[in-house]
Amino acid sequence: MSRQDNTRLNLFCIYITVVWMYYKCIVWVLFLLILLIQQKVVGIETLSLSYAGNFKVQESLPPLKKESYPVIVYNHDPYHDWVSRDVSYLHKIFNEWGFATIFPISKHRKLNALHGTLLYVRNSQELDIKNTYLIGIGSSGLLSLLVAPHFPKLKHIILIAPHGIDTGGHLSLLNLKKIIPKIKQPITVFFSKKDSLWRLREQKKIVVLLEQYNKTITIIPYNVNHKWFRKNQARYINKLKTLMVEYAHEN
Repeated sequence: MSRQDNTRLNLFCIYITVVWMYYKCIVWVLFLLILLIQQKVVGIETLSLSYAGNFKVQESLPPLKKESYPVIVYNHDPYHDWVSRDVSYLHKIFNEWGFATIFPISKHRKLNALHGTLLYVRNSQELDIKNTYLIGIGSSGLLSLLVAPHFPKLKHIILIAPHGIDTGGHLSLLNLKKIIPKIKQPITVFFSKKDSLWRLREQKKIVVLLEQYNKTITIIPYNVNHKWFRKNQARYINKLKTLMVEYAHEN
């Protein structure tokens, strides 16, 4: 191949790369626009809050106006941050059930951010901390347990395929063992039975600790892995709705 042919081939490769990058950027822009449109349709507002550091939350309210709303604080797992996953469908579903919905979306893995989110709920005039349900998925399930003793008025804690974070220190199961006796709320665990071995071990450790120190615990097993709960699965969502109705009638 001549030098001229090599030059043409290189130029062609550069052209293909530039075109591919151009269309990739267009796709990302369209994706972000769709997210913004969905958030506006659902009525999602992004709030900047601060508690031992700055963080953000997404908040949405039910269409039916009330003086005070029951609340779902959904502390999702790191996956949503990594891929900017859209959670507007969950806002929509929870709002239709009559719940104000709050998602920590920035630094949500930090315990301080979750603590600050619940402080926001507690200090709000239109959000009812006594009728607040704290849902944590994956490692955020552990954070939900660690923060719960600071907010004894929380209604219920729901853990979805929970697992530990550190082997030692404040974000560890060793520390959780000390904290569990201080947790007064009833707890429900959605247990994923088809996960990797380490996730199964982590879930079992948390369940054993809860059963040992907290008698008000319900285990709901699913023959799925933890990724299944990230999707809008009717069986999981419908089961969650049934539980929320039951919890609403608890004293």
